[in-house]
Amino acid sequence: MARTELGELQISLYTYLRHLNQQGLDDQYEGELFYRMLDNFRTNAPLGIDKLIDKGAQVKTSTMVLPKILQLYVNGSKIFGEYGDPWDSGIGINW
Repeated sequence: MARTELGELQISLYTYLRHLNQQGLDDQYEGELFYRMLDNFRTNAPLGIDKLIDKGAQVKTSTMVLPKILQLYVNGSKIFGEYGDPWDSGIGINW
């Protein structure tokens, strides 16, 4: 079976990011929406598709458990695409 080689493509990415951090509080909130389109594929063989489009969202929040010493955060994201709807989440600390 011959391999299809991708020589070039065009990526269009549009994002909207919103961040909230109130003065005097140790909490932060962040959200992001995105739209991505891949098209204008240049290949050595037909792909059977003209473009790929996915949309997604990501949220993050954090708080200072011990001010100026220990930060706790959680995050999550979700992608809605033509080839699946993956997601992820996480939790962590910064010191």
